[in-house]
Amino acid sequence: MIALLMAGGRGSRLAVDEEKPLAKLDGRPMISYVMDALLHSKCFNTVIVGVSKNTPRTRMYIMNEYSIDNENSKAIGEGYNDCRIMLVDTSGDGYVMDLNSIILKVRDNHPYHGYGCGYRNELYDLFVTPADLPLLDEYIVRSIVETVYEGRYSKAWIAVVTSKRFLDSLGISNSDCNVNHNSTLCYTGISIVNSDGVRGMPEVVEEEHLILDDVRVAVNVNRLEDLRLAASIKRIKAF
Repeated sequence: MIALLMAGGRGSRLAVDEEKPLAKLDGRPMISYVMDALLHSKCFNTVIVGVSKNTPRTRMYIMNEYSIDNENSKAIGEGYNDCRIMLVDTSGDGYVMDLNSIILKVRDNHPYHGYGCGYRNELYDLFVTPADLPLLDEYIVRSIVETVYEGRYSKAWIAVVTSKRFLDSLGISNSDCNVNHNSTLCYTGISIVNSDGVRGMPEVVEEEHLILDDVRVAVNVNRLEDLRLAASIKRIKAF
């Protein structure tokens, strides 16, 4: 299974001097927490980091932190299930456009699939996450993958969502919500995708929902208040 870590957005709402994926939480860039969660979960044979013209310093951070060579690829062995980290450039013209472009590359270039480790469901080959979920950890990543691996789902796109009621209880705002069977569900940014089921770009893909009321997937950092909340939750969990 392949993880797509989306790190090409401008992040203008966050209002910090740094690129959004590099915004610091307890002294570390947000993206490092997400990378740790993906790598330590040992669910993936490849982690693709999507960067853009908006995030040149993020590109350099990933290259330096993981010693990625000029081919934009690095294989990591013991402790990471022989996972390969790859940098892929996107246009940076919008999250959906960037995501679709990488999905189509994955679908059409089978070498991405060829490393032979991690989970490989018959239908689902991609785990998508944004870089602004710094509370993500290896255990919730593995739980999501294993839930999908059980075979409960059949649509090409599974969106991980959380209830607005849960977000309200934490004081978190999320504008990307919709009403579903008399309850309001909000997107976390995490999706599990069957790349063969995505035929074109742009395209409306029929989706199913995996509902998780869990702070580890609920706290998207879009504003300074979200970053402070994530930091306070992380410190509480550390005790």
